[in-house]
Amino acid sequence: FEISSEVWWKPHLEEKMEKDDKNLWIGYMNHHCEKYLLECISTETDIKYDELQKLSEKLSLDEFTQDLVKRLHKDIGKEIIENAGEYRTIYVKPYQEDFMYMDPTLIEDKLEELLSQCREKFKDELSLEDAVKYGACFLSQFLFIHPFSNGNGRVARLLLSYLLSRYIIVPLSLYTGQKTREIYLQCLKDAQWSYELRSPSTLAKFILECIYKTLYDICVTMDIDISTK
Repeated sequence: FEISSEVWWKPHLEEKMEKDDKNLWIGYMNHHCEKYLLECISTETDIKYDELQKLSEKLSLDEFTQDLVKRLHKDIGKEIIENAGEYRTIYVKPYQEDFMYMDPTLIEDKLEELLSQCREKFKDELSLEDAVKYGACFLSQFLFIHPFSNGNGRVARLLLSYLLSRYIIVPLSLYTGQKTREIYLQCLKDAQWSYELRSPSTLAKFILECIYKTLYDICVTMDIDISTK
């Protein structure tokens, strides 16, 4: 977490925004948000543009609830996931893994507990390091609860990006390179096996690296000077 104490991009970004056209930045941010949503949703669904914009609306932390979780799943699973927006009622496990996800009878209570903890933790101004650690714990726990029969990863990535939105000016992408998906899945696997320890440190480090890469790409795209003296 060496970079977490030095948010190297922020002063350069603020200086750049003062000089450039504000509308240019708004357009770029909107484009990045839409691109990220499509990445989370994947190319399996033919989602309409107005529905995509609805997903990118700003929400208050009070709206980080089960209703939001179900709505996101219903929107991204429309016409491609059976019973989209409804919690699973059967036991499921990862493909080719000796590991069972949470008992379906516990989903609603455990998910409410998780979301309540997130609302409590993120209502205060956290350091980047703490936010990433809490975010990793949320992602790991949400995917262990595995509330839906399919599409849990897409919903989880959207929710994680929302939790970290005050620390990164655009939605966080966890697929920043050709091999990052495989690394991401391995980090999730490590977090699942360390579930009892509640310490998904490998996943937290991966998320922090993705934050760095996402912001670096923005600085390059928008021609922001990030050189250090």
